[in-house]
Amino acid sequence: MNSQTPNTDRMVKNMKDWHFSARARNLAMLCRNLEREQRRLLASASYSAAVAWIDAAREMPDDEITVLATDGTDVFTAWHADHVWRECHTAELRQVAHWMDLPDLPNAELSDSRPL
Repeated sequence: MNSQTPNTDRMVKNMKDWHFSARARNLAMLCRNLEREQRRLLASASYSAAVAWIDAAREMPDDEITVLATDGTDVFTAWHADHVWRECHTAELRQVAHWMDLPDLPNAELSDSRPL
């Protein structure tokens, strides 16, 4: 025989319904968090791809555009024209293994109190 009363049965059913609702809310929150993380990672991946080093043997920047360059040891700003790489500050000829576009400038304004 069932020893539970109708009130006990209703309380058990309510607890099961509440537990199911709580699990559904937790799953919905987990899905929202996963979607947010996925969007963040995709944005991060596209940013990483946008600032990735480019193999100079495969692709050259537009002529006379300043880029960040490396010979595999040093990193420096350089420009390329007529199949020749030159370092920006010295105009010396340089060997370049990889290069990337310079990043955008930050949106910060200098105040008068900052030293130059």
